[in-house]
Amino acid sequence: MQSSESMDEGFILFDSRLGWKLNPGWEGKHRHHDFEVQYQVNELGFRGDALEFSGESQKVFFLGDSFTFGLGVDEGETFPGACKPNCVTAHD
Repeated sequence: MQSSESMDEGFILFDSRLGWKLNPGWEGKHRHHDFEVQYQVNELGFRGDALEFSGESQKVFFLGDSFTFGLGVDEGETFPGACKPNCVTAHD
């Protein structure tokens, strides 16, 4: 029987302290019988684009499980991604 799920190689790495972690700089596809999505991991090992720490801008970080990561959904459809427009508006 063939698996209905596949992910491009290199998404996670073993870490002696954490167990497993996202692979910094990784970009690839996750295919399942319900979806096909693209993931991007920035240089710090978080999902999404590179983070910019400049000026007086404030950052909000979401830590969590596969729901917070947005397993099976594209970048703009994640819970943190849905909050982003509200955070930007609140601090403008």
